[in-house]
Amino acid sequence: MERIIKQNLNHMMVKKQKIIILILLMSGLLFGEEVKFDADNDGFIDDISYKIKSLQDYPLLTDPTISIDIKTKYQTFIFDTYYSVYPDISNCSDIKGCIKISQIRGGTGLNLQEYYRFDKIRKHWFLYKSIEDGNIKYFNESMRIDYTFFPKGDLDYFLKLSKKKDIKFLNSLNGFCYDYYLKNYPINKNLTTYNNIAYYLQKAGANEDAVYLLEEILEKFPKRTVAYYNLGDAYWALGDKKKAKEAYTTYIEQMCNAGKQKRIPKVVIDRISSK
Repeated sequence: MERIIKQNLNHMMVKKQKIIILILLMSGLLFGEEVKFDADNDGFIDDISYKIKSLQDYPLLTDPTISIDIKTKYQTFIFDTYYSVYPDISNCSDIKGCIKISQIRGGTGLNLQEYYRFDKIRKHWFLYKSIEDGNIKYFNESMRIDYTFFPKGDLDYFLKLSKKKDIKFLNSLNGFCYDYYLKNYPINKNLTTYNNIAYYLQKAGANEDAVYLLEEILEKFPKRTVAYYNLGDAYWALGDKKKAKEAYTTYIEQMCNAGKQKRIPKVVIDRISSK
């Protein structure tokens, strides 16, 4: 009798596996699906594909693991999530650089939306919010659209902590924090403050952050000579000598055009001349 029961159970499990595979084949997930849109908000269309990673570890009617590949212009990001048989991937309607993954959980039948945002500085996708049957959960408060980074929240406080090289502060920074400040404190009204912040960030070793701010500054103010000097220093510290020399070259040209060639630091000349 026990043998017959085991045989029946094994038969039921095999039958369930076949049902899962059939459903996945019908939905296209077994071999993958692909959608195209500008996921990271850089002006270029990206390829977003997803497929079942493994059925071996999920023999029953549970949520399988889905591998998601986001191929942007410059690099490919791959991460895993648990999915239903009918996922839907799209742009977020109210947030730029965000993708929304909608699904129905296979095990619970609950509606779930997961929101991933792209951090332009850290070059990474983060799960920042999920909504399951109307219940909202935030995974990183600094990614919220309405987030105020500090209780005081003004740009002078940002400058003060940058100047102090506050490690806790520097480690907490990401692209979403800068987006908040740039939106609420425009560069054209705070040019010197932003340049000073970038300078202190670079001196504190936060070179990626400094590069991000300095490129934002130079996009709007291409004649901001000192910003090219600071940008060259940041790229040099990151080990990107090619971009560093490009920034230094522009700095030297603008200094010479302004008749200030005698004030060009020797370190800049040495770095330009180095191999």
